[in-house]
Amino acid sequence: MKHLEVAVAVPLTTTLTYLCSGDISKAIKPEERENDESYVGRKVLVPLSGRIVTGFVVGCQPSDDFNFQVKEIHRFVDEPPFFSAEMVSFFRWVAEYYQHPLGEVISTALPAGLKQSTQKTIQRGRKDFTLAALPEQQDTDIPAWLKKLEFQEKLGVSESRRVLADKKWNALLQHLLATGYLKLEKKLSGSLTRSKKEICYVPESEITYDF
Repeated sequence: MKHLEVAVAVPLTTTLTYLCSGDISKAIKPEERENDESYVGRKVLVPLSGRIVTGFVVGCQPSDDFNFQVKEIHRFVDEPPFFSAEMVSFFRWVAEYYQHPLGEVISTALPAGLKQSTQKTIQRGRKDFTLAALPEQQDTDIPAWLKKLEFQEKLGVSESRRVLADKKWNALLQHLLATGYLKLEKKLSGSLTRSKKEICYVPESEITYDF
């Protein structure tokens, strides 16, 4: 069992502590599990405020005596570390110098597309969903985003994010989710990493032709 110091790729100025249990640590080679540096540089998915976000292990905590509940990491992503333990001090220096969150510094320094997070979409909770069946709703009170669900199965990720972030819909959303008229689908966004292409120009004088 290890307690890992994780820099999450969100605007958070402090690192967080997560637990790596025996089952999850199986992603690490048996001969490397006792070596703290074997965990550093690895990408992990961790729970944060009800969602799953990308983080990077930057160290191991020396003590398991914490005065708060330590959550467990969701899982390791990809086997090899993305950076060595020697790079951590450099990332910390950059984060302090530019007053920027450590996790975002690391995320920016690494290839694009390594960042993953939970995406939520609002969708119908019933097959027979109609606005007429909504409990105690007057037509003038029905928001435009809810009217869309009479003609489509679910809202897009961007629109769902806006609705969920708007406090004026909190009570209505909670009521419709509790009564089963709506439901939230949570999906982990996939990696967007693409292969990198490079063009190399060679002087014609150095080209050898075989005839």
